[in-house]
Order: sequence, then structure tokens, then C-alpha cells
Amino acid sequence: MKAGLIILKPTKSRGQKLSDNLEVYCRSFVRSHKSNDLQEMTISSDKAWSTLIEIFDHIRNEEDNKRIDPKLTKMETSKIIENVDQNALTSIIASKKIAPINNPQPCSLRETLNKIAHFDKLNSTYRVTRSGAHYLVLSGLGKNAKAGPWVAEIHMSKLIKRCRQAIV
Repeated sequence: MKAGLIILKPTKSRGQKLSDNLEVYCRSFVRSHKSNDLQEMTISSDKAWSTLIEIFDHIRNEEDNKRIDPKLTKMETSKIIENVDQNALTSIIASKKIAPINNPQPCSLRETLNKIAHFDKLNSTYRVTRSGAHYLVLSGLGKNAKAGPWVAEIHMSKLIKRCRQAIV
């Protein structure tokens, strides 16, 4: 090596690290769920939620400052039903999934992150499939008084993938 030669090693951006951390916390949550370790599930869940909020702030800030192509935050990331009636909402939360009969619509990355930031903790749930796929089923109130409640189903692996694509 010649004197004065500096070798720069690429480092991950803050956003990439957040996405990696979210994946670790989600995997830990799934493992804890499978072993019925409620304490570890709670710890993993708390870390994942904190990370999701940081990702939301990071992506929104990067997009607002034109450092992320808006096309990337418009990628389909989850499914949503807006103005859902109370009976359908109750049924969806009880079954822990949105059935095709409910006619869900695609939801963008930015809107999915908005839903995560503004969901109703008392009327939301999750599911882990036998294969280990992790889903959030979140609900909340519409943007204004005329809008009814919404419910969204978020596949965590897809959300993490979309966050990584947007952050680059």
C-alpha cells in the first residue's frame, strides 16, 4: 500500500440500517411467537414499532427533500379497505386477514407507513403463518369526519423489501 492512499469502504445509509434492523426484529418476533415466548415477543415488537416510525420519518423526509424518487414510495406495499363497515371490520380483525371478498385495494409504501403511524391499537392484530410469514392487520379512522374506518393488511417481508428499494 502506498503512503497516503485512503481506501474508502462503502457504509450503509441510516435508512438501510433501519430496514436491516426491522428485518431482525420481525424475525425475532416470529421465532418468539412460534415458541410462545411472550416476553421476547413484546421486546421484538416494541423495537420493530420504534424502527417502523423511524423508517416512516426517514422515507417521508427523504421524499419531501427530493432525495427519493416518488415512484418508489408509490409502489404497492399492502392491501387496504377504506370506509369499511363495522361488521366487516370486526370480521377481518377476528380472522386476522382481509379476504378477497372484501375487495381490498393496493396501498402504496408511503400510505402504508402513514397507516402504521396512525393505527388504532385496540382494533388491530397480527398473524404468523405456518411458513413464518408475518402480517399486520391494522385499522384506524379515516382522514376526515366523512371518511369511515379503514383496515390494512401488511406483509412485513414485502414492507421491508419496499423500504429497501426506496432507500437504496
